[in-house]
Amino acid sequence: MFDGDSTRAERDWARSHARYLLTTPDMLHRSLLPGHNRWSGFFSRLSYVVVDECHGYRGVFGSHVAHVLRRLRRVVAHHAPADADGRPRPVFVLASATLGVPGACARLLTGLDAEEVTEDGSPRGPLAFALWEPPLTEARGEAGARLRRTATAQAADLLGRLVKENVQTLAFIRSRRGAEAVALAARRSLEPAEAKVAAYRSGWYLPRTGGGWRRRCPTGASSGWPPPPRSSSGSTSRGWTRC
Repeated sequence: MFDGDSTRAERDWARSHARYLLTTPDMLHRSLLPGHNRWSGFFSRLSYVVVDECHGYRGVFGSHVAHVLRRLRRVVAHHAPADADGRPRPVFVLASATLGVPGACARLLTGLDAEEVTEDGSPRGPLAFALWEPPLTEARGEAGARLRRTATAQAADLLGRLVKENVQTLAFIRSRRGAEAVALAARRSLEPAEAKVAAYRSGWYLPRTGGGWRRRCPTGASSGWPPPPRSSSGSTSRGWTRC
């Protein structure tokens, strides 16, 4: 691991010995690429770069990441332009479970031709899709039209029912605040012994925060676990509620 929380000793060890490095675009931009001469051994061996959740790199931030990846390509080419078979390095692997046009996204981020891999050969159980329309309420909106129950309220109700039936469930919510609201409403609908629902945000946790989550919730279930604090910028991130 090479991120803002890594100690100096951990960073030195990673630079000298790591075969696999987990890092962020920010650390790549701020530390690894400017000091690439110190990382020459690592960059000369770098064969694969895996960009997880690549659909998240969009807009201005995505443009910055695209430039960082191009810098990475130039640095790797400087230290070792090709592998033993004469093929350019590194190979980029971009992963996303939601992109409709993964090839176009990969080309924009890396500046390279990309091949889409859309076939899933992994074993899995049966899958069913259901479209759920929240019921109408007595509330009235424009021109007296009846309003439907909110999606978050309906999701919290469904989540609570599934927990009562001991069904492991993930509820994907558009925002962290929405995930916290759904988790809170679902817990309120359950008995104390059943309230195994927690809000979990996407992104990286600090060691003390993520470690606490893992200790209290090794299987993804927690009772009354407080939501993580907001970032200093006050921005919200996509989150999901897990039970």
